[in-house]
Parts: sequence; structure tokens; C-alpha cells
Amino acid sequence: MSELYDIIVIGAGICGLAVASALAPDARVLVLEREPQPGYHATGRASAVMQFNEGTAAVRALTRASLDLLTEAGRELDGQTLMSPRALVRLARLDQLDQLHSFFREASPQALCRWLDTEEVMLWIPMLRPGYGAAGVLESEVRELDVALMQSHHLARLQAHGARLCCGGEVTAMARQGDTWQVTSEAGVFRAAVVVNAAGAWAGQIGAMASARPIGLTPRRRTSLAVAAPPGINAQSLPMVWDIDECFFIMPEKGRFKATTGEDMPCLPCDARPPPLEIAKGMDRLTAAFDLTVDQPDAAWAGLRTFAVDETPVCGFDPQAAGFFWLAGQGGTGLQTAPALSQIAADLILGRVRAGAGHAALPGLPLACLAPERLPV
Repeated sequence: MSELYDIIVIGAGICGLAVASALAPDARVLVLEREPQPGYHATGRASAVMQFNEGTAAVRALTRASLDLLTEAGRELDGQTLMSPRALVRLARLDQLDQLHSFFREASPQALCRWLDTEEVMLWIPMLRPGYGAAGVLESEVRELDVALMQSHHLARLQAHGARLCCGGEVTAMARQGDTWQVTSEAGVFRAAVVVNAAGAWAGQIGAMASARPIGLTPRRRTSLAVAAPPGINAQSLPMVWDIDECFFIMPEKGRFKATTGEDMPCLPCDARPPPLEIAKGMDRLTAAFDLTVDQPDAAWAGLRTFAVDETPVCGFDPQAAGFFWLAGQGGTGLQTAPALSQIAADLILGRVRAGAGHAALPGLPLACLAPERLPV
């Protein structure tokens, strides 16, 4: 016997949980997650940062709207906060100044971005090697996100509204039968009128299983490192630092530093592992820029970020597979766009807004810029 729901969400990363949380008050919702816990892949391995000058116009609009939604959600949490302020310095060497000037001209809002000369860069980043940084741009509106609290907030909402989460429920087959989907998984067989594909790196495979229109999603691996702070350096007092060419990113975390290597390697969906060569390359970049006293990280891991060809998320019903909804391709911005993107998805699924209309969570842009049919086959 198969169990019947209104909506099945495949994937319990942050976007899957967020859309299920948004849908649960108005529908019977099941979330199927292939791993033994939610948020195991991209959500649990990402740099939990909300940056307002990253990504396409749609990503930036979604991020702005998500800031307001996270602020509102925080009021439900009895004094706990989903985000906290942290300065970010975009750093440039002498040979990168043209890129930094270009970024500064386009940064928004200008009132919260400030040009830093060489001396100011050294004041903000005292562990920077002398002579490395020619200039920087200080962004003061960046937020650190509390991923665990975001997840628990959505899980509590799911439980409160009677939604069900099945971990260890990898989907193995899908078939449209009349007006419903039959979804076969390791956790059982389930039916629903609507299936939401929030499967992250596996979204392309789920789409193929449903005979949906191919949309060309590509998972890309990124390696991260945990690095000890130099003696005498209080890591928590420092800003995040992002190389203007994105060759490295480093941020304080629990008394040490979390860094990414700038890796962007296309690969198949998998439980990603950090290649030794990428670890060595990352440490080489970090020690060239910063006065670190170690040449090996305390820990290393990798995650997959999944992109559409135009690097804008995909959010909408498939044009050829009835009742199949795409919520994928967030790249490296899943955490910072999930609040707005999940609200748009819930409103489209529940018929509260038309696909050709606008939405408050995507100010100034049509929902068509997120639709799967915008992408080449």
C-alpha cells in the first residue's frame, strides 16, 4: 500500500526544509531525504554567510528579501537570532586592482561599502603579510547565518503542522499515474499530486527519473579547510576576507578560521571528499596571503554546489511533467536565498501567484527569470 500526501518534497537540505515548512500549514507534506539526517551535503558544509553583492540580479534580489524574512522568523525564536553581523573585506593585490575598482563601482548599497587603502587593509587584517594587499573594499552589511538554528526552526514548524520527514528515504523510481505521482523510495512507496525536486546535486537525476525537461544542472565541488589562528591573533575579532578573484575565502569560526580554496570543479553527484592536491593548493594560497604558522589544516572537507547554466536558481513547474516542481540550482547561495525562494515556491505550488507574475520576494524582477523553461535543453 502507498501512503497519500498532497505534496512530496525530495531533499531535506535548507531549501527543501524551508519549502516544506512554508507548505505544511496548508497541505499534507512528506519530505524524503536520502541521507540519515537533513542537511548532510551542501547545507551542512557551506560557509554560512549572507552576502548582498554576490551572484546574478535574481540572486541579489532573493538575498535582500531573505534578510527581511529571516528577521521576521527570528521574532518566533524567543530571543535567539538566526543571523549576526560580520564585516567582510574584499581583498586585492596590486595586479587585481582593476577587478576591485569594478566591484566597488557596482557594489550595493554604496553607503555600506567603503574603499580601504593599503594601511587600512592592514589595520582590518593584522595577520595579512606586508606587501600582499594593495587595497580592499569593506562591506559592513554581511551576516553570518546560524544553520543549525535555521534547520531546527523549519523542523519545528514541520512537526507543529503534522508534516513528515523520512531520512534514509532515497528515491529509486517515479511514475505519473493519473493526477498523482507514485514515488518509490527506500522508506516506502508514496503518492502525491505534486513532487518538489529539492534534491541538490541529485536534482538532475530526479528530473530524469520523472521524465522532466532536462535543464542542465551541474554540481561543482568546493574544498574547505579549518586552520588554526596565529599566536596572539583573536580570530573572532577579525572580518571575513574574500580574494577579489575568489581564489580563497576565510572567516573566523570558533576561535580558528574556516577557509575555502576557490575550487569550482564540475563532478557527478556524490559524497564529496577533498582532493589532497586541492588542500595543498588552498594552504599555499592562504600562507601566501596571511602570516599563518601552520602549513597543514586542522581539518578538510568538500561539498557540492549545483548550478544552472546562467547561475540563477530554478523555481517553477516543469513544462512537460505535470505536477513536477523544480527547486534547484542555488549554487553557493542556497542558505542566503532559501527564505525568499521557498516562499515563492510555496506560493506557486499552492496557486497563490501565477508563474508569469511578480512576487514581493523577488522585487523588480519577473518570476519568469526563475522558471525552468528559460534554460536551453
